[in-house]
Amino acid sequence: MKYGAKEMAKALYAVTRELDEAASRAAIQRFAAETVRRYGPARLAKVLHLLPVAADEIDGRQKAVIETARELSPGLAKTAVAALGIDPNRTAITTVVRPELIGGIRVRLADRVFDATVRRRLDLFRRAVTQNE
Repeated sequence: MKYGAKEMAKALYAVTRELDEAASRAAIQRFAAETVRRYGPARLAKVLHLLPVAADEIDGRQKAVIETARELSPGLAKTAVAALGIDPNRTAITTVVRPELIGGIRVRLADRVFDATVRRRLDLFRRAVTQNE
């Protein structure tokens, strides 16, 4: 049975996360050698690239990017994530200032985007007006 790079990354993380440092190092070295032997160095590179994503999935952590027109305090960022039903204590929150948003907030979670910005509302209004001309 063939495994994809993401499944291999999850397996590697699941096996090594409970080991002490020496045992983990040995397991990773064996994994790397066997992966290169069977699939080539490109597959190993892909597995290692996906390792942080696999670790986040296994540990139940999420990443959120919050975009606002002005600086947002860490407390408000946590409140915004919590308002979406996401546990802010298990979420890595990054805030980005984008003045072109004018106001409001946009939250990106994996493949979901919650956009409550003034820029979006203006764009929707502009489209509605130009379609009715």
